[in-house]
Amino acid sequence: MASVVGDWILGGHRRRHPPTARRAYPPASLGPRLLGYDNVELSIFGHRAGLASWLRYLGHSVGSIVAVALMWHIGRCRLVDEWYGHEVVSEARAFHVTPQQRVAFWLVVGGGLAAGSMWGWHGDRVEQILRAIVAVAIAAVPVHLVRPVRIAR
Repeated sequence: MASVVGDWILGGHRRRHPPTARRAYPPASLGPRLLGYDNVELSIFGHRAGLASWLRYLGHSVGSIVAVALMWHIGRCRLVDEWYGHEVVSEARAFHVTPQQRVAFWLVVGGGLAAGSMWGWHGDRVEQILRAIVAVAIAAVPVHLVRPVRIAR
């Protein structure tokens, strides 16, 4: 696993199948193979994909809806005040970002996205997105080290 991640970070590419042998959807992972879902295909609203892909889409959609509902409930019931105390929450709500901090933030995000886009230029779409995200995270480390976040207790 470490060698695959290392190859991905350094720009190496390992292909399991030649480009001509690719399917319309990615091959099933271990779970669908064990459950027997790897050969089942469904066509829903004109889109054809494997059963494992449809179940993954359903799980991601339901999980996102549940996450938004939980955040809404936490905000509406003011549970953060209850969990962390009113003083900490009111201090966090009173914090304002200066124009210099806004400029620094967008410079880091823009520089990281530009560097990540150049880094993953010749990869596939997922690789381009992941490398851009990794580059933004790496670019944010020096900013965090210059001004560490103070956690009030």
